[in-house]
Amino acid sequence: PSVDTLVLKTQENTGTATSSNNGQDYEAISSGAVTNSLVSLDDNGSVATAKGNDETATLTDAAAAEIYTTNAISFNQDNAGAIAAQASGTDTYAYGNDVSGSTIDVYNNINIASGQGNSGTTSTTLTGYATNSTEAVIAALQNNDGSSVGGNDSVTVRANGNDVILKLETEVDGSTGAVTGNIDRSSATGNSLTQQMSLGGTSLVLSNVSAAADTTPTAGGAGTADINATGAAIISSSQINDNADVDAQTVGSYIEIQASVNIDGSVLDLSSNVQDATATGSAVGNTMTLNGTTVGTGAAIVSSQLKDADSVTVAFTNAAARIYTDAVGNDIGSTITLTDNKIQSVATGGSVSNAMAVTANTVTLQAQDTTKAVDIGRSDLTSDTSLSGSVSGAFVTLNDQLIE
Repeated sequence: PSVDTLVLKTQENTGTATSSNNGQDYEAISSGAVTNSLVSLDDNGSVATAKGNDETATLTDAAAAEIYTTNAISFNQDNAGAIAAQASGTDTYAYGNDVSGSTIDVYNNINIASGQGNSGTTSTTLTGYATNSTEAVIAALQNNDGSSVGGNDSVTVRANGNDVILKLETEVDGSTGAVTGNIDRSSATGNSLTQQMSLGGTSLVLSNVSAAADTTPTAGGAGTADINATGAAIISSSQINDNADVDAQTVGSYIEIQASVNIDGSVLDLSSNVQDATATGSAVGNTMTLNGTTVGTGAAIVSSQLKDADSVTVAFTNAAARIYTDAVGNDIGSTITLTDNKIQSVATGGSVSNAMAVTANTVTLQAQDTTKAVDIGRSDLTSDTSLSGSVSGAFVTLNDQLIE
């Protein structure tokens, strides 16, 4: 349909996007005595980020009078290239030979590798009117296709062999050695999308009929949900991973304190460090906010995510957070703390958040629908494996996820 204002964004990536930041060394080394001093090794590390497509689409207006326009954002991203990021082999190393009475801090050193096939943000804000009779649509499609890159390795991220180490020798009496807030992380995402619509006015008219949404597949695409919606305010999103592996690994990560002596009257603290790997096939957040003294009806959010059986989402972590000392049992008045460290792997095929908020003194609802408002069931297509949902009502949300 025709619109008064259209924001159109289209991206296609067929090439390889790579980023690497490997083999960095950050050191604070003293072979002689460093007593009654403060030594810090902080805010270092290696960061590597690779993206196939990254785009933002925005439609904004505000006035005190009236608006009767139709507005739309059309957003399309297609990644068919291999995305690879690596931040590996970085050593952050502090060494003290005699640190009696000193404080040695190794903190906030960050090694992060991240890769995304498609990353997008859309936003429509039409507020501040006396009478807001606008109709607004946001429609987004993200497709992460790894079939042409061999081995389905669409997004591959590595943060391997990174070490953060504090080593204390000879004399440490009355000293403090702390390794805190350090991060070794790999993060891989096939599709990432954030969408926001905010409509407001003293009178937010919208419509006086139901909104409707469905994800019924077409005969030519059984198993792949189509996105269909009618209404005065609509947000829709479709995300697909087709033959597209999303793979994150954090391997051989060591965050540790080595104190190869007695530690009488000293403090060793290894806390709040993170070593993790996160892989996400698709993630979307759709948010609609409707504000007015009086608000009409006919608003819908509909989303779909598909990850086929040839798309593997995997996260793997092999790491250690630890403290070594020679003689804990003989230490007098010492404190050894190993707390709030996190070693984890998280793999998610699909993640969706759909949120709609309506704030008004008066909402006028239309007559009850004559047909059932919600239908969650398989379609009539014998080859279809999706839920094929449909919904109608004054304010509706619908989500369809197929993770094979």
